[in-house]
Amino acid sequence: MGIFARAAVKVFDQGVGTLAAGSHIFQIGGGRSVTGLSITTERAFRYSAFWAAVRILAGSVALLPLSVYRLTSDGSRQIVREHPVHRVIHDVFNPRMASFTGREVGMAHVLTWGNAIFLQARDANGSLRELWPLAIDRVEIKTDTAGEPLYRYRRSDGQEREFSGRQIFNVPGFSWDGVQGYSVIRQARETIGLGLAAEEHGARFFGNGATSNFALSTPNKLSQPAFEHLSAQVKDEKTGLANAWKPWILEEGLEPKVLSMPNDDAQWLETRKHQVTDIARWFLMQPHMLADLERATFSNIEHQALEFVKYTLMPWLVRWEQAIGMQLLLDEWTGYGGDLYAKFNVAALERADIKTRFDSYATGRQWGFINGDKIAELEDWDKFPGGEDYLVPMNMTTVNPDGSITTTTMISRNGTRPEGVVV
Repeated sequence: MGIFARAAVKVFDQGVGTLAAGSHIFQIGGGRSVTGLSITTERAFRYSAFWAAVRILAGSVALLPLSVYRLTSDGSRQIVREHPVHRVIHDVFNPRMASFTGREVGMAHVLTWGNAIFLQARDANGSLRELWPLAIDRVEIKTDTAGEPLYRYRRSDGQEREFSGRQIFNVPGFSWDGVQGYSVIRQARETIGLGLAAEEHGARFFGNGATSNFALSTPNKLSQPAFEHLSAQVKDEKTGLANAWKPWILEEGLEPKVLSMPNDDAQWLETRKHQVTDIARWFLMQPHMLADLERATFSNIEHQALEFVKYTLMPWLVRWEQAIGMQLLLDEWTGYGGDLYAKFNVAALERADIKTRFDSYATGRQWGFINGDKIAELEDWDKFPGGEDYLVPMNMTTVNPDGSITTTTMISRNGTRPEGVVV
């Protein structure tokens, strides 16, 4: 472990280790819902729809290549692989976390509690070396006398450390002030609570052998030994899935009496399906992403996938990109007058769709705005002879200011622009 890693771990008292073990982060929660359930982080993650929504969004942001680019004077861009920020966000957050894991952890934090907060480890020259996620339940966001964010971190032994905004990398979610994000668990505690209650109701229903909707009645008074015998028989022989649908043998004039409607008549299944849709609404996701395919068809599933990228994923990507620029690239960021910026490669989402990729490459190569070298780079191929050339159709033309037409090939295979023929 390097000097920066040792210093960072010492600062927050092995926070990453306990975070990975889940020993303290689950102590905070969204409060008690009307159902009576206390919605902690641990309990929320036991609800499959909530778990799936967080995993899908966190994994989607983590899997996309994230690089630092330099914008040149001619408008072109190039990846700056040697830049310290690029090495951290693209390769390794810290000696314990690759970039994928670091971004996945950060997204899990911001999706559940509203903020992803990392401690910056920089060298004596101010260059970024590592990013360490802080346990979200130990961080309190305040403001100093100048109105700047101040992050107070509480160690497990009760000691506190304060960090300025320059020492912290903070990716806030949807918020009122741009610093402290809203906790989805707190805002959606009733939705999560209702979903968990419906799930628990079903588990108890089937755990009792689906026999809780009737009682046994008799006009006779049972003796204490008869009552105890009947209770033991019901518990041992009539409850649980193994005893479901076994016939009853009734004594002492006992008769079954229906007390309530069956679960399907009480719209229990409809309630459970609605809660999946409601969780999708909280995360601005399409229900089919959470395995609810009731309204998904062959004709609209592709459009819904595009909506996921445009309306669900892109806002999170922009949040990360601009936070990296403002807090990590600092004066080198294009937003502050520099020439560097961070960018996700959304095209990586099409890696599994080879037909779409190759069709787009063919169009780009044919019309001259992409060459073979760029395609090889995107596909992680070796470069091939002639890949540096740009190709366009031979019948391309330009219109001169006087209205005449010049026949030209815009860029030839050797990169030169030949003289056109005016017609």
